[in-house]
Amino acid sequence: MKLSLLYTTIILSITFTFTSSCQASSTSWEETARLKTQRTNSKIPSKWILDEEVVVRAREQQRITGRDIDGFLRTLGDGDLSLGVDVDVDRDGDVEMEMEMEMTAEKAVSITNMDVKDILKDLEKGVLRSTEVVLAFCVRGAVIHQVHPVFLDIAFVEAIQEAAAAQEAKEERGPLYGLPFTVKDVFHAKGMETSGSLVGWFNSTDINTNRGKRSVNGFYDFHAGDGFEMNRMEGDSEVVKRVRDAGGIVIGKTTVMQSTWAADTNNNILGELTNPWNKKLTPGGSTGGEGVLQALRGAAFGIGEDSGGSVSMPSSFNGIYSLKPSSGYSISTLSNGIRVLEPREGRLTMEGAVNFGTRIEAIEITAPGIMTASFSALKEVYKSTTAGETTEPLRSLNIAVLDDDGAITPHPPIQRVFKQAKDKLLENGATTTFKWQGTPSSNVSSIQGTLARNDDCIDVFHYREISGEPFVKELIDTGFQDLLPDGPGGWDADRQRQLDEAVELRDRYRMEYERIFDENNAHALIMPVTASTAWKVGDGVNGQSYTTYANVLNVPVITIPAGFVSRDVDVMPEDFQGFSDVDVEHMARYAPDEVDGMPVSVMILGRKDGEYDLLAVAEFIVEALAEEEEE
Repeated sequence: MKLSLLYTTIILSITFTFTSSCQASSTSWEETARLKTQRTNSKIPSKWILDEEVVVRAREQQRITGRDIDGFLRTLGDGDLSLGVDVDVDRDGDVEMEMEMEMTAEKAVSITNMDVKDILKDLEKGVLRSTEVVLAFCVRGAVIHQVHPVFLDIAFVEAIQEAAAAQEAKEERGPLYGLPFTVKDVFHAKGMETSGSLVGWFNSTDINTNRGKRSVNGFYDFHAGDGFEMNRMEGDSEVVKRVRDAGGIVIGKTTVMQSTWAADTNNNILGELTNPWNKKLTPGGSTGGEGVLQALRGAAFGIGEDSGGSVSMPSSFNGIYSLKPSSGYSISTLSNGIRVLEPREGRLTMEGAVNFGTRIEAIEITAPGIMTASFSALKEVYKSTTAGETTEPLRSLNIAVLDDDGAITPHPPIQRVFKQAKDKLLENGATTTFKWQGTPSSNVSSIQGTLARNDDCIDVFHYREISGEPFVKELIDTGFQDLLPDGPGGWDADRQRQLDEAVELRDRYRMEYERIFDENNAHALIMPVTASTAWKVGDGVNGQSYTTYANVLNVPVITIPAGFVSRDVDVMPEDFQGFSDVDVEHMARYAPDEVDGMPVSVMILGRKDGEYDLLAVAEFIVEALAEEEEE
């Protein structure tokens, strides 16, 4: 394919100032990170570059909403924003044609504000073309990245070419035909760079290119690939391939927490990401880049990864929908006693993705997740990438309720919005509820770290050693660097005992969960996502997160936006006693003025492999909450 387009050959005239310590210097990791950032920025076509004064004004704003992005996009003027591309129609090099497109800023605003179900309908009817949809979202993504940097790699031009080729080809079109999507930069996408948020990945040929051999324990050997310049992938991770096969088109890869092991989004490549609703607050993590991009409608949907709330938490903090399915793997035992992890037919899996845990138990609680501003998109993407039949809409519900974990009291806005969501469900007379009596979520969540990081995240330390980059503040504050104080250690009997105990508890908790669902004929369990809204950048987790509950239990979870903080309504309780001194301290950190207007969500958990049933429950709840908004 040929491009009649001049890429910007130098870093954008706008100075991208990031809050990280990633400043240019003579050290190799800093220079590597600087060049990576420059390379990404230079992939924005020159006609999509905002005036510097627009960028400065946007950076000074405390809050950036989707409407703000609409305004910034409109400053590009009334001119044509399309790119002239030569398209290989047959995709074999024999027949080529020039694809003519026209895209104004106003048209891009209109398309990117449409609901995904309406975009799909218009694509099917021919009212919209795939090139128009992809182009519109690419322009919007470019604008977002300039005012609130989120991309670790960009494929705008390649995506437009792919859309044009699909549009002209006479092949059968998939259910997601023409929808642009983004992925967390722990997944591989053909032709794009993968960093995994670690600078060392750009200094090493010791990487996975999706051509590694299957090792005896059932994992891909992530160190067996051939490697190539700048870590450009020759294949897709499994979930990316599924979405592509359904017609989706990748337009970019989003930033992620260094190593993925903290509930924020910061690394030495792009720097500290902040929440667009309030830039003093965190977007959550580790999938904060996808959370922010979806909140600003930078793609039709995004794909993240979740082993402890990495999808659910940033979805909640950014006011979007998400679905973390059950793990796409099952454990079986070979005749020689070796346990292996096998992909389960019809399930979304993490195969081919960057993985920083190397043991079976770590992967069994990890799953890809779908993130989007549209509930209809959530349903459509999951249905289009998995095997199963959509459940009929429910006429009645029996929902278990978990108000808190008995250790940390949720902050006032969490309590209010959660109660309103429950009350709204009960008002229609079609819902009954009962109090969840299972093992406290804090107990269940306590074993997540043992299961997910039982290998001490050796890969992270390996690539950090290659580059020499430092750990970012959030990892230092959690003591992550102390996992391997003297370098990678061996696997001894004590470590095996700890893992065996955690696995035994995990299996016990899972059986209890299923028993309670059976005895009460429950459809779902509803609970808060976290005990607080988004906290200040760099402060670390403020209170209890309920998100790891679903990972340990290996059940699907859907996050649903349910309201916003109101400093006038959500006041600090007087004479708060709490469960303990720790709980009192947690409540004292609530600052209504600082979090006023921030999104608040609820999450619902279902049975293992019960994603379609849970989507039906979620639709029931979404409709009930929509009625409240209309009132």
